[in-house]
Amino acid sequence: MSDMHDGIDRNKWPEHIYRYVEHYFWEPQRLIRTKTSRLAAKAHGERYIDAFYRQIRSQEVPLNLLLNIFLRIVPSRIRTNILSVFEPGTTQLGGPLQLLYGEDQEYTQPDVLLESKTERVLLEIKIGTHLDIEQVKKYCLLHAAMGSSSGCKVPYLLLLAPHPIHEHWKPRSGQSAIADQGIEEYVRSHLNPTTFDANMMAKASVTEPQLESVLFELRLGAATWQQLGDAIVQEEASISDKGGELAEVMATLASDFLSDLSRRELWKPSHRGDS
Repeated sequence: MSDMHDGIDRNKWPEHIYRYVEHYFWEPQRLIRTKTSRLAAKAHGERYIDAFYRQIRSQEVPLNLLLNIFLRIVPSRIRTNILSVFEPGTTQLGGPLQLLYGEDQEYTQPDVLLESKTERVLLEIKIGTHLDIEQVKKYCLLHAAMGSSSGCKVPYLLLLAPHPIHEHWKPRSGQSAIADQGIEEYVRSHLNPTTFDANMMAKASVTEPQLESVLFELRLGAATWQQLGDAIVQEEASISDKGGELAEVMATLASDFLSDLSRRELWKPSHRGDS
């Protein structure tokens, strides 16, 4: 699978890094390069460089990059096994899944995009913000648009957050229902083509039959960063037992990524033995 642009395959991991550098081109305040951001740093008694590192080590976009690079580099078997923690409905991901470049659309952009020959997985990550039905709708539109342009595949939407997904849901009135029913059943009961904005469907160039197909097949799953981290530990241990250069590479990838999650207080090493 390739996403060629000007002769460059955007799926390669260096291109993922360039894409996230571009984010700071459009948002210079994140680099403490605007008057407002510098005044804010001074108000906190920070040097500009200290303010920059505080932000980049706590914001969602840099973590998004780290997760994409990690999933791009690890072996496909491990990639698929790690994603099994999301338990999307009653259907297990078959794989092998490859991490691809998620094209930016006017209405949304996937944090992570993975595909196999028969499956298309969109992953939304959260580190503090809420999730609502409108965000889910945008992903449904993206699935329908991608099915139209790149071929239909079984659509998956996976949600990754610090706490069980119902705790991030807005409005709060839906939280208990999600906790009882699960995210997939709850979303299915609240989605049908008539609830989608016609203008948004036009932007996505999606027809009602295409959207109906996605809603019928959509598989949803959710996991916490703690669960993801624990799955990474388990996979790293399984390779470590075999030894060799692959074990060394996987140990470095896993420990460095988990170190960042731990510093962000999204994962605790003391939970390694928990299931």
